[in-house]
Amino acid sequence: MTGEPYCVTLMPGGLAAVERRIEHVVDDRWLLAYATSVGDRRPAVSDLDTPGGIIGHPVFPVCLEWPLIMAGSPGVELSPGTLERGLHVTHRIVLHQPIRAGQRLVSSARLVALERRSVGTYVGVQFETNQGTVPTVSSYVGMLYRGVDVVGAQSRRSTPARVLAVPEATMRIATFDVDETNAVIYTECARIWNPIHTDIRVARAGGLRQTVLHGTECLARAMTAVLAYLPSQYGDMLATVECRFADVVEPGSSLRIMVSELVSHGPVSAIGFEVHSSEHRRAIRDGYATFDQGRPSGHAA
Repeated sequence: MTGEPYCVTLMPGGLAAVERRIEHVVDDRWLLAYATSVGDRRPAVSDLDTPGGIIGHPVFPVCLEWPLIMAGSPGVELSPGTLERGLHVTHRIVLHQPIRAGQRLVSSARLVALERRSVGTYVGVQFETNQGTVPTVSSYVGMLYRGVDVVGAQSRRSTPARVLAVPEATMRIATFDVDETNAVIYTECARIWNPIHTDIRVARAGGLRQTVLHGTECLARAMTAVLAYLPSQYGDMLATVECRFADVVEPGSSLRIMVSELVSHGPVSAIGFEVHSSEHRRAIRDGYATFDQGRPSGHAA
């Protein structure tokens, strides 16, 4: 061991100096597998006979972004061992157009925040996924590297204001029991592989007691429950999803998906949600989803 401290260093040029890109061609096998892995059986995401074909689950964009996440945050250099100290703490998804089979999508990532926090370093990355020149999805991912120093901290991003205030999420709408198979199935269906979710040896080496559920699966299952709870037209109207990841979820956990009252003003509605564990802890907090009647429909014209 070298004894050198963990560190995140801003590369020359500052924020947004480096951008990474990747291209995917989406197929219905991938879309169907993802929806199935998170329990979503709505016809729009699972019925291959649907006119115009199925569309992507609202959290499916994480599959397109994963290779860029694994490449490390653009614009920064991580000291050895730092990558493994990162925790996915915030996520925001803005859905511009439905994702469909056959689309050739290009996803890009750029650094938009690098901040020193009391417990470590916070890194924010903005993702844009387009079909040609047409915006499809915009995402923001926040990572916290605990116990990690930073050189060249900068911050440019401000948190978007919520268009509608929502009350506390106190109504239980669904439960979900987690076992050892969930992370394995999600890994293969999403094509997102991180061994701490499936390999107990790697999880223990990283200081975990057990393998843990993907945060994005937890979010996706919460959104599956929210869309099953609301009238069917809200699936087409979903515009944004955001949350904070508050705690890891281990096999053996029993999760409760909680929602607030749905609040509406004009064409926009919003609902709050959280995911509680059986230990009375929150796996997801500050969940928030908005619905816009003017959003392009997922159904074929």
